[in-house]
This record gives sequence, C-alpha cells and structure tokens, in this order.
Amino acid sequence: MEQSRFIDMVNAWLPVLADKYSSITTNGEKTVPLRVFETMLRPVLSVDGTYASVNANGSLVAADVVALDSALPLKRRGSLGAMRGEINKIGLKYRKTESDIDKINILKARGATEGQIVAALFDDYPRVIGGIKERIEAMFLEGFSTGTVLVSEDKTVGTGIRVNYGYPDENKFYASKTWSDTSATPIADLEDAIDKAFEKGYTITDIYLSKSTFNLLRNSQEGKVLYANFLGLRGGDVKGLIAGPSNKFIEAFESEHSITLHPINRTVRIEKDGKQTAYRPFKNNVCVLTTTSTVGRLVYGMLAEDTNRVSGVTYQKVDNYILTSMYGEVDPLSETTAGQAKAVPVVDGVDGIFLQEATAQSAE
Repeated sequence: MEQSRFIDMVNAWLPVLADKYSSITTNGEKTVPLRVFETMLRPVLSVDGTYASVNANGSLVAADVVALDSALPLKRRGSLGAMRGEINKIGLKYRKTESDIDKINILKARGATEGQIVAALFDDYPRVIGGIKERIEAMFLEGFSTGTVLVSEDKTVGTGIRVNYGYPDENKFYASKTWSDTSATPIADLEDAIDKAFEKGYTITDIYLSKSTFNLLRNSQEGKVLYANFLGLRGGDVKGLIAGPSNKFIEAFESEHSITLHPINRTVRIEKDGKQTAYRPFKNNVCVLTTTSTVGRLVYGMLAEDTNRVSGVTYQKVDNYILTSMYGEVDPLSETTAGQAKAVPVVDGVDGIFLQEATAQSAE
C-alpha cells in the first residue's frame, strides 16, 4: 500500500463525500432513509467486540395502594435474558486498474471540470458504503422477520454466521386459513394476535410484512370490507367491493386499529465468484407485530485497522462504524477504495415481538 496518486483530491473530497453518504445529519436527525435498519436500530458501540440481545422478561405491574406508615410490598423483578456472540467484520473493496487511472489522467489533461474528475475518481466510494449497509440490511430484515440471522456460505465470500435472537415460541401464531385462500380471514387472525399480545401486557403499534403478504391482506374479503367501511360505504353487494390503493388501505387499517402497517419490498444483491444474484431477506408469509418502531441496536465494534492505521492510506469514518480508505498500489499500478465495519443488527425485547404466520399450521 502507498499514498494515492490523486492524494490532493482524496484529501479534499473524502470528508465531503463521507458526509454526503452518511445517514445521520449534524443535528442528530436521520435523513430520508434508504434502508429499514437505519430507522429501527440505534447505533451503539461495543468496546469488547461482542453483542448481547437483551430481553426484559417481565411486564410492568401496577403499584399497590399502601396505607400510611406501612412498608412497601415487594414485587418479583423481571428476569433479563441475553443472546450473546462476537461481532464479525464485514467489508469489500474495489480496484481501479492502470487503464482506469489512464482515463482519469486523460480527463485532467483535456481540461475536464473538477466535478467530472471527482465523479470518475470516487465512483467506487458510494459502492463500498452502500455494500456494507446492504449486508446489514439483509441481516436485519432476515433476523427481524424470522428470529434468526443466517449468513450461509452461498451468500457471502468468507465466513458464514448465525445469530439467534431467541424469539419465544409462544409469541408465534398461525393463520386459521392460509391467506391465499379466498375464504381466509387475515384481519381476524391479526386481531387475535393483537389481543393475545395485549393479554401479555403489550400494546401493538406497528406491523411489518412483505409486500406480497400485504397484498394478500389488502385483497382479502375482509380487507375490502375494511376499506369500504373506511370510505363510509355500507351494505350493498360485498362481492363487488374493490381493494383500496396501498396507501389508502394502510390509512384505513390505522384508522380502525391504531396500528401502522409497514409493507417491506426489499431485494438485496449478492456477488460471489463474479456472479450476482438477488434475494429477498424479509421472510414471506409472516407479519411481525411490535410495540415500537425502534426494536433494537446496531452494535458495532472497534476495527483493528482503525486503531492501527497504515502509513500512506487515507481513512475516513462514515456513521461512526464504517471505516473507508483509499490508497495506491504498484505492480500492477492500481487505486483501491475499501470499506469495512464490525457490526451486527441486534433485536432487543423479544418478549414483546410477535409473529403472525399467513399460513395455517397444517400447511407448513
């Protein structure tokens, strides 16, 4: 590794671009998010490089009315459970070859604008930041919708990992009839799950589900009736009812149940051995019911290279947990842009998370 051949531009523009691609503004508020995990997880530093998914297994109980001059009654404290593990490193890099470097030099020689040169020199920079965030997004959506993150060897180059959040079995419910059935009752199924959560002391505020599962809910007979009632239509031929537009159905559901639906329509691309494939990390045919829109933490650790920086390499942090770098190499001549992070999405308070399957138990 050695200093970039374009060090003046790297020093001038790397901090600017890092700020541009950050999800956090200077006042601490998030910009319009591109990824679900950035809205639902709080970034938290782990000094020892490990994570723990903490679950407070105990509902809030009302205080007793106590006579004056009487001792306070002792209550049983809720137990704390934790799923623990080490934080793995994730990262990627892109390399500009000698021919790519020649193209940048030709741009400079022909009097190209600074913006054109910057665009050519830093075109890999958003890819390394976005690539790390895409991996975290895939891990979170898979783990959030199933209770387990499984990055198998066919979905990564290197080490596969498994993280179990410990979702309670008693918080998983099945549909009375598979939702693809024309006689299914998905809203009644959700209402039953909401009631069971309430019996445990939890008030559901948000429901997350894949777009296809959302469409089953929206296009069901119950969904059409709900939308018709929202519009103020009563009576008539219910067979002639139509499904409402997605945004209007979300509004209708929230008006009836004081719960917000969040359809997840997300694809993540994976590259291995030069081939790219796409997959949907959020499990289909499941609804995740939560009591809050912030469900956990993005736990990140300190990188060895961050505390032992290599001479000649230009570094820049993004969102505190991503370390980006740019440097040159010889034999062959090249310019490398890299990004790395030690981070894992962690879901907390799993006793208050409920899964409603869109399939009947016998269908599994």
